[in-house]
Formats: sequence, structure tokens, C-alpha cells
Amino acid sequence: MQHHQGFFGTFLSIMLLILGLTGRAWSAPAQAYTLIPLGEGQAAAIDKEDNVVVGWRGVDQHAFLLYPEVRDLGVLPEGTFSQANGVFGGTVCGFSSTGRLGFLTHAFAWTLAQGLIDLGTLGDPQVFSSCTALNAGTYVGFGDDGRSTPPGPTVPLVWQGPGTAAPLPTLGGRGFANTINGAGDICGDSNLTQEFGSDTHATCWWSEDPSTPVDIQTLASRFSLVLDLSNTRHAVGIVDTPAGTEGFIYDETQGMVLVTKLPGDTQSTATSINDSGDYVGSSRLPNPSTGDFTHQVAVIWAHVGYQGPVDLNTLVTNLDGRTLIEAFEISNRGFIVARATTGDTEELVLLVPSDGLVVQVPPDVTPPGKGHKPHKVKQRDSQAWVDCHPKLAIRAAWLEVVGASPPDQARGRKR
Repeated sequence: MQHHQGFFGTFLSIMLLILGLTGRAWSAPAQAYTLIPLGEGQAAAIDKEDNVVVGWRGVDQHAFLLYPEVRDLGVLPEGTFSQANGVFGGTVCGFSSTGRLGFLTHAFAWTLAQGLIDLGTLGDPQVFSSCTALNAGTYVGFGDDGRSTPPGPTVPLVWQGPGTAAPLPTLGGRGFANTINGAGDICGDSNLTQEFGSDTHATCWWSEDPSTPVDIQTLASRFSLVLDLSNTRHAVGIVDTPAGTEGFIYDETQGMVLVTKLPGDTQSTATSINDSGDYVGSSRLPNPSTGDFTHQVAVIWAHVGYQGPVDLNTLVTNLDGRTLIEAFEISNRGFIVARATTGDTEELVLLVPSDGLVVQVPPDVTPPGKGHKPHKVKQRDSQAWVDCHPKLAIRAAWLEVVGASPPDQARGRKR
């Protein structure tokens, strides 16, 4: 697979040589951050090595590079919308509408040199596919099984390039591949049986034997999924508990452990982890009478003894009236993608460790409400699992189409 080592691939080779894909030495998380506004849109991923942020923006919803350069990645032929879900070493992946009248939705890969390339589907090209993450040579995601008529259930997919979609086995029913690390370990979730609405468990396909799905849920729950996986095989995600949605961190020794919440909060999310073992998410307290959160802030946990969390609002030097409510992604250099609110307006921001690094501000960023229609805060179900990460928005839409849903305790609205 060809990679462009341009403006956002500059550090890759150097960082890999210094850090290695595994065995990165522990380092302390940043003690202070500088906030950079990223303007409108939604961010879905950050390149762990060179801090490129991708997602989607605009009325028509196009896949975008959001940092350090702002660039519309366009759509597949005849398409009208697209979304970027993953980025690694100059390559972006996601999904785009395509085909006659734009009626199809296919996974894509993008490079600066080649533009959008259709990765294809599993079997029949009329079925759906989406790429969620990638490493140096492999794309992962999910799609309908188009090898039969009618199409089979949604399955986790792996591509080595265009037209190579192959399914991963599941625990018994539908499945999704959400993340892949540098060694080729893949994690996501799958249903235990083919029965509609069966339990969904966090699932990993370790590189030693990807033909064997491993149920990594070690807590009593009907619903869990992995959102991110480090090169040290530490996974983070969300799990349904009696208190509602909570974040977890997993390793092969301790199993799945609930993350620590801020005092007084009852719910949490854990959305991204870096190779130093620092991970981010949110700590929150639902308001049962309104469905909103009485308290919700973006947090970071340090790797040492899984300690924390620390409210990221206390570490940012230039909040200027904002409140950080969710952290989505963290890179190996500690850059954090987060969502902030000012009154009833939401904003996408990047938190840069204040260690003297020179950073580039995207040239077209405008304050919320100036130059683009501001995104208003929506009332959220206190159990909204979709809000844990923008990548899950496409799954919410898919669940609406097929009429499925997570357990009632973890159900969220499409947004």
C-alpha cells in the first residue's frame, strides 16, 4: 500500500525508530495543554504518530482532514457524502456513498497521491461496507455479508487493499471491527448468537490467530465494545453496568476493569489510549428527570497504576469560557481531540501539550457562530452509547435501518 510522507507523514519514520511499535518507555502525561479550535465538524481519529486529525464536516458531510491542514477529501464516484474514520501514515479510511445516483455506501482509502479508492464490499457490491481503522498494510471495519441472497448479517471485515474484503469470525452473530494496532491485533465487538438482540461483547482477534475471536468481557454485562487498542495490547471501551454506561480498560492479565470516575459521578467513557498507557474519555453524572447530564467533563487517566481521572479543564491554559465535556482521541505525543461547549454551542478542539512544540493552526477555523452555522448541544440520553465516540454515529444509523438496538440500559439516539 502506497503512503504519502508529506505534511502529515514527516515524523512517522523518526517516531517509529525512536519509540518502536512495542515496548515504548513510560512517560508522564502532560501537566498543561494549549487549546486549538478546529472549527465545525466531527473528529473520528488522530494518527498516533504524527497527530493528523480526520473526521467529517459541512452541510453535505464530506470526509475531511481537520489538522494540521484542512482538506476536503471528497466522495467516491457519483457519491454525495463521506466520512473519515481512521488515519495512519498518510492514508485515511472511512466510507462514502457511490454508484448510480449515489445509492451505495462503500469503504474507502485515501492518499494525497491517489485520492479516494473504493475498497469494496464482501460479495455483492450492492451491500454496505465501512472502514473504521488501519495500520501500515491492513484496513478493518464492517459490512453486510453479500455472499448470499438475501445478504447475511453485518460482519467484521479486513482488507489488504481494494477488492480484498474478508470476514472475521464472530462469537456467534453480528460483529464490528473498530480498531487495529501496529502488530495487527484487531478489536471491536460481536454478538454471542445469531438471535436478534443477543448479548454484545467486546471482542478481539489477536494477530497470533485471527481466526479465533476472543471474548474479552470479564464483567457481568449484556453490552460492551472496544473503541481503541494500543501497541501494548491495552484496550479501552464502554460497558453497560447497573449504573449505566461506564468506561473500561483491559489487559490480558487483569481483564476488564472499570475506570475510576470523578467524585460524585456515576458514569464514564474510555475512548482512546496511547502507547504510554495514558487514556482519555469522560466522567459524568446523569440527571434522571431530564436525560441530560448534571455533570460531564473530559478526563485523562495516567498509566501509573491506572490512576486518575484528572479533569482536563484544570490543565488547559486558554479555555476562554469553554468547558471540555468529552475527549475522543489521544496520540503518542499526548495530543488530545475533545469536544467543548460554550453556552449551548459545541466546538471541536485539539489539546496540545504545552512543552514548547510549535503547532500549526488550521487556516480556516472560525469561532462558533461566525462563518458557519453553530452546532447546538442536543439533549442526550444519560445512557447514550453513541455519544462515546463519533465513529459510532454510523452504527447508530445502521441500527435504525435494521431495527436493532443495544440493550435498553445503553441505548442512544442517532445524532
